Amino acid sequence: MNDNNNNIIPHANFAASVFSNLTYARQILKPLLPIEVSKNIDWKTLKLTNSSFVDAPHLFNT
Repeated sequence: MNDNNNNIIPHANFAASVFSNLTYARQILKPLLPIEVSKNIDWKTLKLTNSSFVDAPHLFNT
């Protein structure tokens, strides 16, 4: 992510840091998701990937 995007989305580094730790990611996501969704996720299979995806190009327009 370049500096321009960090200024637009200041929480990006924080979110990337928190969600790059599987323990923290589970602890945060499980209670936030609706029970119907959370109960259908096999949390033991959660794994990190070396990629990111945001389908919101309007967030990056300056």
